[in-house]
Amino acid sequence: MTIRQVLLLTSFVLFLANGCSKQASAPIPSIVLSPGSDREVVYTDKGDAFFMTRSGGFQDSPWHGLRAAKRPYFKDFILFADGKLLDRQTALVTVRPDFLVREYPDYGISVTWSILDTNRALAVQIESKRARKFQIIPILEGGTKPGDFQQLGRTQTTWDYVINGYRNLPASFPFLRLSFSSPFTYKLDSLPPNPDLTGGFQVGLLTFPSCKKLSAHVQVRKTPFGNANLAAEIVSAGIQKRTQRIQKRLNQTPFKSNSPQLDSAVIWAHASMDALIMQQMGGGIYAGLPWFDEFWGRDEFITFPGAVLVSGEFELAKRILKAFGKFQDHDPASRTYGRVPNRAQPTDIIYNTTDGTPWFVREVWDYYRYSGDGEFLEEIYPTIKRAAIGAIRNWVDEKGLLTHDDADTWMDARGPDGPWSPRGNRAVDIQQLWLTQLEVT
Repeated sequence: MTIRQVLLLTSFVLFLANGCSKQASAPIPSIVLSPGSDREVVYTDKGDAFFMTRSGGFQDSPWHGLRAAKRPYFKDFILFADGKLLDRQTALVTVRPDFLVREYPDYGISVTWSILDTNRALAVQIESKRARKFQIIPILEGGTKPGDFQQLGRTQTTWDYVINGYRNLPASFPFLRLSFSSPFTYKLDSLPPNPDLTGGFQVGLLTFPSCKKLSAHVQVRKTPFGNANLAAEIVSAGIQKRTQRIQKRLNQTPFKSNSPQLDSAVIWAHASMDALIMQQMGGGIYAGLPWFDEFWGRDEFITFPGAVLVSGEFELAKRILKAFGKFQDHDPASRTYGRVPNRAQPTDIIYNTTDGTPWFVREVWDYYRYSGDGEFLEEIYPTIKRAAIGAIRNWVDEKGLLTHDDADTWMDARGPDGPWSPRGNRAVDIQQLWLTQLEVT
């Protein structure tokens, strides 16, 4: 089963769950993985960034680490305690929707990892039962050699860089800050043995005074950072705020059955779906992670009812519809005039989909059915009308059928020799969607 299929199944589960019996609140779920277990885990910041890691390993994939607006920025923190590598294969791992905790029983150390909401920032909290000398090797992404990164400044607790390759690229955040709750000393050579990760630039070995608690924080943004370093406060408050948001979201749609396993699965489905609702380019629903950290018209609006309508999040639903509607092709001379995008991402927008627009129109109507918001229906009607005019002008045949290119349906994969699954130009599912679009219009 593909990531996209899982996403659509999750939406269906949420649709069913919201019609079932409910309880007062939903606990934040957790999964405990024994040492040696290794699962990929991904967290989003609800903006345009996500953090992907391996529960029992180091970030060794191009997709691992902190990414924002489809670009990699930070790979990993390699941690040492009293000169010994904290080997993640020995850790007891707890995975929650708000954070991940690795516990090292032999050392009495726990390390909490969390991405902070809408900050393009990764937070790490280290706690030990007794004072230890911690050392960290930060590994940056966006280049592999020193010339790719320009050091802008360093204090006792911060280290600022600019990623040269990202300076002039659209949708990039070239300024990166590492900040810590304690002063550090550093050395750039003779680093201790550490995992050989794919890509990335090792900043150096940072050594901290003996302590029981240490916070680390990495953030990227478009402009240089100021002088303040509030790593401990940022990390603690940021994780707490994220937990509160997720708890509130789960409480809006609690679920209770006679099966604890089903209850847990539905709660995880809620949390996972919520993580894909992002603010990139105005707002929308990611098609899946890590490969599809962008908005796809078809995927987004198939998912739409289960993601935001059945939970009653009408303001969010309206914002998503408005944001995607703004990307409609307005050029009357274009062959795709009236279509909403197949894919909208920070670097480009493409319109090679026939069914994305009918799905969009259908969900405008679903929004009205759930919310009763007739005012919004009037506001967005020019977009709906333009979609029908464009289809009739460029794609409808003499029998009223909506034609399309061979790979402009959900079977859209192409290879060097053309579509992998050619369907002709009048697929039956497209005609049903076209009929729905006309009925709504």
